[in-house]
Amino acid sequence: MSSAVGLVAGEPSTPLASYVALVDTANGIAVQQDPEHWMFPNLDLTIHLHRAPRGPWTGLDTTVTFGPSGQGLTSSVLHDVDGPVGHAEQILTVRPQPAG
Repeated sequence: MSSAVGLVAGEPSTPLASYVALVDTANGIAVQQDPEHWMFPNLDLTIHLHRAPRGPWTGLDTTVTFGPSGQGLTSSVLHDVDGPVGHAEQILTVRPQPAG
């Protein structure tokens, strides 16, 4: 994926900032439960890069695991146009949507 939207309106973004800005979307692309009935927001985001990403694209190879007691983990291998560049991990809190 890529985005033409800057991080701060009217300010230029570096290529690395534009790349990393899209990594947080990983938690929403490999859901384990129906988001109309369950919440699973991430509490943090950790990114480890083994090289600088190239090009305008952020690629995510993502898996999600929910544990038995309300925690989960979103894990992603991060890619650019040349292949893998690193990993991202997001801790999740998993709970039912409030009755409405």
